[in-house]
Amino acid sequence: MSETTAVPTADPTIESAYAAAVLALRELGKALPPAIAARYEAPPGCLSSTGSPVGVPNPTLDITLDPRRRAVSDEVTGVTFELTRYAQGLAGASARLRTVTARWDGTHEGDA
Repeated sequence: MSETTAVPTADPTIESAYAAAVLALRELGKALPPAIAARYEAPPGCLSSTGSPVGVPNPTLDITLDPRRRAVSDEVTGVTFELTRYAQGLAGASARLRTVTARWDGTHEGDA
């Protein structure tokens, strides 16, 4: 390209998408630690059962089966799967960009 050709140094669409992804990850980073901690704790106000079938109280079972704690645990598990897919997708996108850029500038070894 000649020096007089205007080459965009930034693409607002890409910058906006990148900024949104970074912001979403920061917000997730704030929300995830308390959720991870909550999945292993009794929710506030968790009522103990009057007893198991043999009449012995079982607070561990009550905590484990509490629907609020289970909902947090299920959501953390779901977020983990989403983060894994997101990371794999970004790694693939990064590799593809490096490959096509290397092909463009002639430094890629392999198929053209």
